[in-house]
Amino acid sequence: MALESWNYANEPTVVVGGHGEFGTRVVDGLRRGLHVANLTICEVGDPIQDLLARSRIAFFATDEDTTGDILQSARDKLTSGYVVLEGASTKGKLISLLEDLDRNGISGASVHLGIKTDSSWAGAKVWLCRVGPNSDRALLLANDLFTYFDTRLVPIDLRDHQKVQKNQVHTFVGQLTSAISLRNRGITFEDLDRSATANSQLGVLATVRGVGQSPEIIAEVLSGQPENVSEIIDSNIKALQELRSKLPDKEELKEYIEALQRFHGKSTGKLQEMFGDTELLVAEILRIALYNLQFSTPDDTPGTLLKLLAPFAERRVNLMAIASARIPPTKEAIQRGENAKRDTVLFRTGVDLNTIDPEKEERIKDRLRAMGCIVPVDK
Repeated sequence: MALESWNYANEPTVVVGGHGEFGTRVVDGLRRGLHVANLTICEVGDPIQDLLARSRIAFFATDEDTTGDILQSARDKLTSGYVVLEGASTKGKLISLLEDLDRNGISGASVHLGIKTDSSWAGAKVWLCRVGPNSDRALLLANDLFTYFDTRLVPIDLRDHQKVQKNQVHTFVGQLTSAISLRNRGITFEDLDRSATANSQLGVLATVRGVGQSPEIIAEVLSGQPENVSEIIDSNIKALQELRSKLPDKEELKEYIEALQRFHGKSTGKLQEMFGDTELLVAEILRIALYNLQFSTPDDTPGTLLKLLAPFAERRVNLMAIASARIPPTKEAIQRGENAKRDTVLFRTGVDLNTIDPEKEERIKDRLRAMGCIVPVDK
């Protein structure tokens, strides 16, 4: 970035929507991570105009429509040098407004967190969108904030964000289409999972990942991009018609699939590389499903996993797979003062059936509990 430093910690700052899932974590990051001292939280219905006038930095943790309405009505409160950041999932209605503010000397940047806001942000993509020539200060603040949360930063121009939005639409439309098709045939995800091969199981989980999200988020993404949705639905219909036309002739169908594989990187090796990633996921899922011993720990420090695996080794219990996930504190816990970055680590282990028995399992669980782990009680 062109601007290497900026002392934003003492600037009067307001977070609009600071009590929501996203806003709560932004507030904690600004206070705890970036040491912003003069910070105010407000919601729709509060005297936002006055709060904006008394501030020099505003972060909008609100949806696209709310952010746009407030910025339009408060334009005369935002003077040259003011810093505006916003984190809506869709940005089409904000582009011209933010660019206009940039021309008036306001430093603006747009961010997009590429994961559910109530998930752990560690490792998640965050797109940092440059609005215009005056974006440096806003981008520096955004960079520092999301670096504090250990995210993967992807700098782009704001007008290129439409590619991210289209990818979201493509994914959600595909997931919803699959779920609707299953429903129309009277098949639930649970039904499908019982009869799923390894390949089908991955497909089920991918669909569940989308359909299981907040209906409000899905509706916001899709309803805000009617043209993209229509384009992708039309493309999907055409793709299904193409596929149906190839079904009568097995050789023609085979050639059609081979051409599709070449398009998606078989000749460069990228397809095989990505397929290898799915093999790891499948192996992990299957081996954990065979015999799952689950536990979690709040101790996320170097060497913790080594200590927690000792009870297995002591009893000669062989682990075939181990997966972990970071579980962040709830919004309410953060608002009570808990560190938004203090994740609990959940472990799921796949155990070799030939090396464990009920007595060994209970002794391992007892040891894990004694070490401070949370171990689910069998129902």
